[in-house]
Amino acid sequence: MSVLRYNTMTAKLYRKLIEYSKNKYPYHMPGHKFGRGFKLNKIPLLALDATEVPCLDNLYNPKGILKLAMLDMARYYGSKRCIFLTNGSTSGIIAAILTGFKSQDKVLIARNSHQSVINALILADAIPIYISPKILKCDIPGQIDPKEIEKILTKHSDIKGAVITSPTYEGVISDIKEIRKILGNRILIVDEAHGAHLKLLKISSSINLGADIVISSMHKTLPTLTQSALIHICTNRLKYSDINENLKMIQTSSPSYLLLGLMDYARAYMELNQKSIEKKYFIPLLKFRQKLIQQLKKLSLFNLKHFQDYSKIVILTNNYISGKNLANILDKKYNIRVEAFFQTHVILITSPADTKKGFNILFSALKYIDSNLTTAKLKNKNENSFNFQFTRPSLISLGKIKSAPRILVRLDLAEGNLAAQNIILFPPGIPVICIGEYITIDQINFIQNNLQNVTGLVFKNGIPYIASSLSKI
Repeated sequence: MSVLRYNTMTAKLYRKLIEYSKNKYPYHMPGHKFGRGFKLNKIPLLALDATEVPCLDNLYNPKGILKLAMLDMARYYGSKRCIFLTNGSTSGIIAAILTGFKSQDKVLIARNSHQSVINALILADAIPIYISPKILKCDIPGQIDPKEIEKILTKHSDIKGAVITSPTYEGVISDIKEIRKILGNRILIVDEAHGAHLKLLKISSSINLGADIVISSMHKTLPTLTQSALIHICTNRLKYSDINENLKMIQTSSPSYLLLGLMDYARAYMELNQKSIEKKYFIPLLKFRQKLIQQLKKLSLFNLKHFQDYSKIVILTNNYISGKNLANILDKKYNIRVEAFFQTHVILITSPADTKKGFNILFSALKYIDSNLTTAKLKNKNENSFNFQFTRPSLISLGKIKSAPRILVRLDLAEGNLAAQNIILFPPGIPVICIGEYITIDQINFIQNNLQNVTGLVFKNGIPYIASSLSKI
């Protein structure tokens, strides 16, 4: 038996990944779809895995080739400066918040923000003032309402800035231009992790709508490798040097040149192949969406007239089937793996790596499933949806709560306690309970129905406990 064969036989994760990539069609991130996009499967990847030798520059003190590559990226997207991230959008979000806000600052936070936003507020010792998105049909979180921002600013005039997620996990885009007007000179940071591809779709990015800082994950919706991301500096409110200093504290000191090189490659590919991408991806995507709208009878496509990233395929189940069962059928019968499923819908992520052939396969599968559904039997139990509007935040800085004494409380008895840590639903990584919130019965019920999909609890003899803070205002 060869050494290579022996090694691969004993490498369980390695074998599983190879098996998965050969047998499943991924309608999930990363956007390269196992090397299908931008001809990544023809690139000698290991030749890109280098280090900070003089001719290859230094990410945190760029003066040569890396500086030029990041200037090219800024020019392509239309920002003033751009910094490559090799620890994903998480690192960019944390660096931006640490740069923009200090201890005890009040910050307006979209309640459907990723956990990295809350973690950044802990490190900054800031105070979150939450704003909940509108809840659309099938309990999908919608836009952040600019009028609600106005109301909150009237009550909390000392808010220093805002952090907004746009597009959302389901592809809903907020009116960033209007939000910018309402915030005035306050700092606006936009988590655009799911929007690195918007330029290809001719959808305006927050970069061009007034945001000060925009963070985007190339790997989510474009053909780059996982953890490839960008932080765009769009105005003069926050300094490049300050952001760079914070990045040095939280990012790896050995950034992957494999990721750096492929981000540069992807940018160049998009610039040189815009018409080809439009022909092979953009036009087939629009036709695919139209077919879903016209031909699905029981299932339906989540479709908005405006403010939507239409690369996300969100299929509403309309109580004919649960999202979990729909995802299982697509997986078991058609080898199609979705990004996420919930009680009322499933999410499929497309990217320029997808083609007309892949869309046709997905359409045939959905059409067949749709034709075999009978009557709407399910009651909308909302077991996999959460209404952000019914949370109870405190006005204590998150750093103080994090460092305060804590006790463990049984989850079913935790109503009214002050949460000492985040309880996260995966996917998409959004907190059901944020540190610093008073725990509600709705949150408890939701978590109990989703114990296998949440992190942050402690189990004793199979009973879930939650950390409760003893902090006082």
